[in-house]
Amino acid sequence: MAWGHSTIVDPMGQIVATTAEDENIVYGTINLDQIQETRNNIPVSKQRRFDLYPDIATGLTFEQ
Repeated sequence: MAWGHSTIVDPMGQIVATTAEDENIVYGTINLDQIQETRNNIPVSKQRRFDLYPDIATGLTFEQ
């Protein structure tokens, strides 16, 4: 065996299901609403500081 310990983790980092090092299959259901809620609660795209860092979406120019 190479590794084992297949694991399903939810968007908040909580382990939903896991296995030992023996051969096994892990099944889970993806909750798209939970993914969207997690993304909304971690608003990294809304906290961008264009006054300090360049907007790389428009190029790498920076005005000081």
